[in-house]
Amino acid sequence: MKKNMEEEKKLYPMHFEPVEALHPWGKERFLIADLGRYDTAAKDGWLEGDSLSDIMETYIDRMVGDSVYYYYGRQFPVAVRALRVEERMPLTVCPDDALAGERFDALGKAKLWYIAGAEPGSRLYLGLNRSMTAAEFYNRSLDGSLAECLHAVTPKRGDWYYIAPGTVHAAANGLDIIEISEASMLDVTVFGWGADADPEDLGLGDALDFIDLKAYVAPAAPQENHTHADIRPEDRLADKLADTEAFQVTRIRLTDPLHLYTEQFGSFLLYACAEGEASLQVPRAGGMDSYLLKKGEVLLVPAETPDFFLVPRDRDTVLLETAVRPSSAPDSYIDPAAEPYLEGEDYSVDEDLDDRIDYELSHPES
Repeated sequence: MKKNMEEEKKLYPMHFEPVEALHPWGKERFLIADLGRYDTAAKDGWLEGDSLSDIMETYIDRMVGDSVYYYYGRQFPVAVRALRVEERMPLTVCPDDALAGERFDALGKAKLWYIAGAEPGSRLYLGLNRSMTAAEFYNRSLDGSLAECLHAVTPKRGDWYYIAPGTVHAAANGLDIIEISEASMLDVTVFGWGADADPEDLGLGDALDFIDLKAYVAPAAPQENHTHADIRPEDRLADKLADTEAFQVTRIRLTDPLHLYTEQFGSFLLYACAEGEASLQVPRAGGMDSYLLKKGEVLLVPAETPDFFLVPRDRDTVLLETAVRPSSAPDSYIDPAAEPYLEGEDYSVDEDLDDRIDYELSHPES
């Protein structure tokens, strides 16, 4: 009875409780994620305490929209992380959807890195500075000489980088990064920066066939500048940062209130606050419901929210807006009608997904 009553309630814009993980290179905070081990929970409203995966299981299309549900099923399709990079990260690479679905029954991992802060001496490593063979990449990864073959970038605050599957990448030395990615844990380590690396500590054997071994060429910027109805294109207050099958990301310099209609997107919307502060306001009978969005936070607007206002509370407010508009064909690895859990499995204990992925990468025959 309680569940039926809740289903009749309207979903609302949601904050989620971040989940933090520490690493030798720094720390990551999952701001919104449905990734098994990292499953963020709603932190306010009548769904407070419910995990994103549980909310998806119950509300599905109301949460993400019909087309997103048809394509992804019960999987919330994107994740947002805040990375604080103090030291040098291991060099990693991610597979695309087709390979990830075939080998791991999972999504691949396209991602966008937005630089929220950069200290002097910080670096990004994106791809290779020259083409090479798989054998050379493998040997240089093991003897430590791959570092001299990486394409290095000096980032600054406000820069962004779309990282396509197959592109090796890492960050180093004083960076704050907002990462928007497909909902996947498939970051495969291929280089640890040290000499005489143990091949078993790396994912080289299985990653070599999907690493882009050509010299890095920056992806072309989206052809059309994204604009909302209330923003004049010539003012350049909204820039499309990524326009892919996996997600669309737009940077909004919020100087004036915007009135947005969710149906124009056909998707849920995520707003990550990179600078300043904003208020998201939803009309209701007799007034407005207001949701504060501070720097470093993410707010999810469910697809069933018909319209809302974005109102700046700081003159330098910058928001990253994420939508998902998949093609009409459903993802081949997801059956929307399938049960969310396997019969007979015990989900009371949180499985270490990282260890399972590492094992599967090292044992493709299992």
